[in-house]
Amino acid sequence: MTNTYDIGNVAILSASFVNANGVLTDPTTVVLRYKDPTGAVTTQTPTHDGTGLYSYALTLSIAGKWFYRFEGTGAVIAASDSSLLVTNSPTLGC
Repeated sequence: MTNTYDIGNVAILSASFVNANGVLTDPTTVVLRYKDPTGAVTTQTPTHDGTGLYSYALTLSIAGKWFYRFEGTGAVIAASDSSLLVTNSPTLGC
């Protein structure tokens, strides 16, 4: 199920990385890529919240479907894709 937000909200995107034994582990490098509804792709460095835990506060400025992907390399090689939907304000019509 896709999470739905109103335009202008901030979505907290998060990812966790585990090693082959299922233990939270930091990758050597973590990047976040997101694509807004216009198709523009942006790469960011997410916040390190604890061992194996990462997040990013994304301001949702455009209505439509957004896609994002966390990628870990090095000590843990893993990726996670997801999406969210941003709707126009029913009150303001924008």
